[in-house]
Amino acid sequence: AAIEYIHVGECEDFSMAMFVIPPGKRIPLHDHPDMTVFSKVFWGVMDVHSFDIKAGEAAAARESTTMQAGDVQYLSPTLGNVHTFHAREWTCVFDILVPPYSDELGRSCNYYELEARNPSPKAEGGAGGELSLRKVPCPEEFWTRHGLYQGPSPF
Repeated sequence: AAIEYIHVGECEDFSMAMFVIPPGKRIPLHDHPDMTVFSKVFWGVMDVHSFDIKAGEAAAARESTTMQAGDVQYLSPTLGNVHTFHAREWTCVFDILVPPYSDELGRSCNYYELEARNPSPKAEGGAGGELSLRKVPCPEEFWTRHGLYQGPSPF
């Protein structure tokens, strides 16, 4: 089963979308350049691995978390901005992106591979060590099917 992307609404200041993620599927490591994102799990359980952006390609791993129904997390332009979601079971996550992605304004989504520079024993547990992020094309195995939002207008 594919990950379903449901566009809820967008204006100049923010956008809203939902992702329905099947068990075992993941949204690959990606960023939200110069954006703040609020994520709420409507139902399901997913693991979140996030990284803080440092100078150049350097990154610092944040503590990995598990989100379940009702949980809310946020990321900022420098804290947890690069992240990946991995669904343990059928999961629906609602995102508010402030401001929205915009290719014209330099806020395009980028995908990454994580590389260890100087691994430390802590790095295996999800935090610690020196890491770098290398931009890569959108992974071929990642694709979404577009669902139709049928709820009330958010505007």
